[in-house]
Amino acid sequence: SLAADALLPSAACPEDSTLINDLTAVGFKVSEAQGIARRLAEAATKALAGRNQAARRWPNISAVVVSKTAEGDVELSCARLAISIVLQAAAFEKLRALHSMHAKAHGGVPFDRAALTMALRYRSLG
Repeated sequence: SLAADALLPSAACPEDSTLINDLTAVGFKVSEAQGIARRLAEAATKALAGRNQAARRWPNISAVVVSKTAEGDVELSCARLAISIVLQAAAFEKLRALHSMHAKAHGGVPFDRAALTMALRYRSLG
């Protein structure tokens, strides 16, 4: 079975009351807020389906190498994807601690793979 993705809801809720309340609080009509919540739920469902399909097609794509830099930071890299990212050692250890607490709930994804994925997502957010 495929691991859950913490950023994609496993059961998207088109009637998400928190989202609808937040949207109406900033000026959307209830019907507009409900439409937005429904479209987001549909998009999350499609994204999760696409992720699951890709994971089945390329199960071995994420061999991640963890190494120390000359400055003492940690570099995570994946040659097959031609990507790498450098984290401060303290941030890397914090991710390791969080992963050990939550990994079983998300399918037991290996730490190095989860850390690279999370770091790349944070980087993509700016």
